[in-house]
Amino acid sequence: MKGQHHKTYKGVWVKKRLGQNFLQDEFVLQAIGRRIRDFSPERVIEIGAGTGELTDCYEDDLSRVVLLEIDPDLVRILGQKFDPKQHITVLEADAAKYDYGALFSQSKERTVVTGNLPYVSAIRIMKKFSPYRRSIAAIIVTLQLEVAEKIRATYDHKAFAAISVYFQYHYDIELSLHVPRNLFFPVPKVDSAVLVLRPHERYSLTSEQEKTFHSIVHQAFLQRRKKVLNALEHSYPGHKRDLEQTLVNAGIDPALRADQIPTELYVRLTCCL
Repeated sequence: MKGQHHKTYKGVWVKKRLGQNFLQDEFVLQAIGRRIRDFSPERVIEIGAGTGELTDCYEDDLSRVVLLEIDPDLVRILGQKFDPKQHITVLEADAAKYDYGALFSQSKERTVVTGNLPYVSAIRIMKKFSPYRRSIAAIIVTLQLEVAEKIRATYDHKAFAAISVYFQYHYDIELSLHVPRNLFFPVPKVDSAVLVLRPHERYSLTSEQEKTFHSIVHQAFLQRRKKVLNALEHSYPGHKRDLEQTLVNAGIDPALRADQIPTELYVRLTCCL
């Protein structure tokens, strides 16, 4: 036990295996709280609520707040802290595995999703909200700066990746705030950023087309140094000439690499297949 837990935060052992780094800067917390209120949500779902410092910055303006926390010690603290407040629900859950369907099927409230996400599972957690984006006003999360920059990177930029295309297909993305590492406890090895994702309906692919779209993007970036024609050829064996013509029809130069193609052209390619 001694080797696993070497620091405490507000009387609770910091558990490295859970990726716990507590944001403790009041200015940043209040700034995130203001961004949440900007969207006038009826409900907030907060991931990794910790000891409730961020919750304190917005909960008075909300009719309903759902706090997810994996650490039972912190769940107990949250329960005690917010027990008198009937509009706040505390759930002990792993946000990366939790089934959010129940929360969204039971309610059509205008929702903001927020939280200081663990670095190792941030992408997995964020992706879990994509099916419910029509009920989401915004996702406002703190995550590793490098990951945030990758998500919002545009094509022809070295950071542009498959996750850039994935999230830009679903959301308009804003890097709202740079958060230096020394504002967390324990201090992590990298800086963080507050990312704001607003769902859009710019593209109208069917659910089946979306599966094809994500498969194409995955395959293209799997061999990102190759020409897109060669990278996608493995998915369409024996049809290289047809694939080349389809790329041209979609407005894509077959000699381009995956990171030189904007999201909208991946969508157009999907429609051409």
